[in-house]
Amino acid sequence: MSISVTSNGRHVVSGSRDKTLRVWDLASGASLRVIEGHTDEVWRVSVTSDDKRAMSISLDQTLRMWALERGECIAIYQARSGVISLSEMRKNGRFACGTAAGEVILLTPRNFPMDKFIATSLRIWLYGKEGHPGQWEKNITTVCQWCGKRFQVVEKILDVITWITRNANLSPRPVPLPRPP
Repeated sequence: MSISVTSNGRHVVSGSRDKTLRVWDLASGASLRVIEGHTDEVWRVSVTSDDKRAMSISLDQTLRMWALERGECIAIYQARSGVISLSEMRKNGRFACGTAAGEVILLTPRNFPMDKFIATSLRIWLYGKEGHPGQWEKNITTVCQWCGKRFQVVEKILDVITWITRNANLSPRPVPLPRPP
């Protein structure tokens, strides 16, 4: 079990073996909210400095960000080898997590809170082991914000993203692509 006290000292957020987070009133000891979403034990909880969100890591190999007032999951990071540690979020919004494979992942949440989920596509650089070069992951993927599963982005969506990038002059070089229908 893990706990994190809000910066105003009024509430505690706990994570436990029953796969939930709970928000507690420190003065009365009353449970104010039960937050569900993880599919395995919650290892660590950390409340953001504005007391509006909490991050949690779980044996389900996810790091999740929660809107405490609504009790809703607003972001999921699915680790390939399981998230095992979590730093406190800095005032600049950055934090780090460590994985069972020994990776250190630096994250900076943007555009929170979100009322609607936005999926961001990405291609991950896979570092090589000693003496072997790294390589780009073969497919461009994204993570479903509801179930936490990673999936390949369909070609039509990638075409639209490239078209927008080119036409908004967001790319340093021209990107040849057909216009979307």
